[in-house]
Amino acid sequence: MANFDLSATKSYDGDDGVVCISGWKQYANGKTILLTVNDKCSEKSWTRIIDCRPSTKSTIRIKVPKSSIDENLLITAEPLLEKAGGMRQSGERQFSVESIVSCTAKDTHDTQQDILSYLISRLSFKDVDVLPKLMSVDMDRKSYDSASLIITRYTPLVRKWLITVVQTDLPQPKFVFLVPVESSMMDFEVPVVFQAGCSYSIDVEGLDYTGGIIICHERLNFEAILTLEDIHALYQKAISHAGSKSSLCRVFYRNKKPKYFKKILRSRGGIMEAYMKDNSGDPGSPINGRLNGLFFMASVKPGSKTGEPMVDSAFGGQRLLIPAEELLARASNLYFTDFYCMKGSVHYVTLVMTSPGSDADRFCSSHLLSLDIRSRWGNPFLFYNEAGKLQVCSRKNFTVELYFTEDIDIRRYKMCSTPIFGKGHSTVGGVPKNPDCAKCNLRRPQQYTVYADTEQYSF
Repeated sequence: MANFDLSATKSYDGDDGVVCISGWKQYANGKTILLTVNDKCSEKSWTRIIDCRPSTKSTIRIKVPKSSIDENLLITAEPLLEKAGGMRQSGERQFSVESIVSCTAKDTHDTQQDILSYLISRLSFKDVDVLPKLMSVDMDRKSYDSASLIITRYTPLVRKWLITVVQTDLPQPKFVFLVPVESSMMDFEVPVVFQAGCSYSIDVEGLDYTGGIIICHERLNFEAILTLEDIHALYQKAISHAGSKSSLCRVFYRNKKPKYFKKILRSRGGIMEAYMKDNSGDPGSPINGRLNGLFFMASVKPGSKTGEPMVDSAFGGQRLLIPAEELLARASNLYFTDFYCMKGSVHYVTLVMTSPGSDADRFCSSHLLSLDIRSRWGNPFLFYNEAGKLQVCSRKNFTVELYFTEDIDIRRYKMCSTPIFGKGHSTVGGVPKNPDCAKCNLRRPQQYTVYADTEQYSF
């Protein structure tokens, strides 16, 4: 944190409190500055945006509620970077005010416009939820890493939009964009590349003509998961990689440690219950943390013509084998959800099996790509051939895994011991995909239009 020689005083103005801040101008270098007063006790904040010009006053007054003026206040002064269209990094310079200084405040409401803004500002000092409904914000997301905001204002008092983007599990850096209001509705493409699987909040604040009073506010919370467009792009990559080779598939199988199956037989009456999907595979997969299921493998031993399963497993030395037709009879709907690799050369495709009309089926029909199990061209991963025989993709280093979304009574089926390789068990929380593989990662050029350079406007 840089040495920032700010000075500030706190005083009373009728039913309000006033913080007078000076010393900021010498560090602004002609750029737009965002001054923020934070009440560390109530966690509320009040902002003022100042376009630093020679005529700009060196002392800035920011009104706060009377209840906050007696608290310790944290003042931040942050430049809005012009090259990023107003993007800034929060916390660049800070100054703490810890004592009350008594002084007499002058009345600043000497024009009709000031009086109107002042009346609205009295609302903005309270909880944000009580602000009048003077705006609406909708989000359009065509891909996991981008978002557009459709912002509508219902009052001409709003002259600028202050848009703040924060990754909720990583509050720094914070991105802020200052955008002038050019019409009653605006489509704003947010100039941020969102990271798959991460949660974000976007605050949109409508500012008055001074740029210092919040008239209205909306907050959107979302997670950057793969959209249907992303899923289709990933599916196309998987189709290209799978090739045309296939082999007979007779059984679906699941490997775990022996104690896993013993516990199910001893404590759960033999019922293997579906449980929540972990974060393995693509971090933006829509089923991560949202869908219960059980993983099975469908891939067969290389060169097999009779549908024999793979010889060994990385997930445990005990194998449950279930005839493929039985599971397909219970969960006949098939969806594509993921294509990924980890550290090695093996690529995985994940297909979800659901029972028609179930909660899982309704979720998948909205978020995933439906597959036709009778079309080898649209679904080369697991399909029925012309003779009605179930086939599975048999390309080298290509594994087809199934996520079965129903519980299973394992007492009806056979088990056997198999060799293991690697750790011999699954990783708690899952192993994310290799982000550097060009074969299974979505990469697209980012082209954004920044609506305004902050130095073009007076605040």
